[in-house]
Amino acid sequence: MIKRILIILFSSFLGIIGNPEFLTASDSVVLTGLNEEKIVETVALPEPETADVSSGAEVAYESTYDEPVYDDYYYEEEYYEGPVYWGNNITINGRTVALEYTGSTGEDAGGETLAWYYKTGKFVYGHNSWNVFGFLDSAYDGGWLDGMDFSVTMDGSTSYYTVTNYRLYDYDASSPLCLWDGGSCVKMNPIVKAQLDGVNYRMAIMTCYAGSSKRLVVFAN
Repeated sequence: MIKRILIILFSSFLGIIGNPEFLTASDSVVLTGLNEEKIVETVALPEPETADVSSGAEVAYESTYDEPVYDDYYYEEEYYEGPVYWGNNITINGRTVALEYTGSTGEDAGGETLAWYYKTGKFVYGHNSWNVFGFLDSAYDGGWLDGMDFSVTMDGSTSYYTVTNYRLYDYDASSPLCLWDGGSCVKMNPIVKAQLDGVNYRMAIMTCYAGSSKRLVVFAN
């Protein structure tokens, strides 16, 4: 009986050696007839890195926002006119009058509620109409010009002033760059610089008086 068992085991062992393609109770398998072009290699992907936020460390995130691209011509000098500020004005005696820049002393705003801010930054002038500076004439006649407070807002910046002096000049249309004080010519140059009798002030305001035959100029600090 023992001989038969040994013979069977020996025969099985010979079968495995002689015919490896024959499937027996062995772990060896031979694959044939495979198309190697269609074989796909499987690659293990690395584990994604995760930030350790338990320690309170900051985590950097890459932004996907793209800055907008503007056409260059928007920044060329020929298109640039400087900053535009709305609300340039002078507020005086409870009235607000719009101001516009000028390099001339001969501007005419007509009937508009508008006065002019001269390029020196120290001189404002406008009509003596009821909606502009007409009240200055009344203040001069009534003796309450001195000590009048006002403010000037230009380009978003506001400055505050108090009237401390004033002068009434005769006006001759044939010599517009000259105001007459007792027969003497006073050039406009010191007035637009807020100067009176050699004294410098921070601001001067000019308007017509007695129709348009005179000029009233108030000086303020």
